[in-house]
Amino acid sequence: MKSSIPLPTDNIYKFYALFGLLLLISSMTLFLINYSGVQQRASDRFLELRVLEELKEPSVEQLAKIELLTIQAKVDKSNNAWYSKFIGAFIGTSITLIVFGFWKWHIVIQPKQDKLLDKQIEKLELEIADLKKPSRKMPTRN
Repeated sequence: MKSSIPLPTDNIYKFYALFGLLLLISSMTLFLINYSGVQQRASDRFLELRVLEELKEPSVEQLAKIELLTIQAKVDKSNNAWYSKFIGAFIGTSITLIVFGFWKWHIVIQPKQDKLLDKQIEKLELEIADLKKPSRKMPTRN
């Protein structure tokens, strides 16, 4: 099976940087999905709680529903705190990978690759110049 996205296998630091970028995008997506879900559940619960709390004489079932919604709000708040820490750790890891990978790639590896390329070009130019020089003719035998 052939991959449609070429992976940078020529340089491990390039891989770190791009993997960190992918992780950052995934983490931000997780954050947005979690945030919108929490907000949606909170607003639904708020509306239902407000209606139930306005009742003059709630039934036993309605009182249980109020208690359940209150407990759900506490659980959602606790879960949201845990998810936020988890997503924050992912974001921190991804930023570390991005910074480390790009730093090593551009500061340490890339100058060496540029120097090597310059030397290869210089060598090819010398070889071409040598080929263009008139060659000494070998003496012919009579």
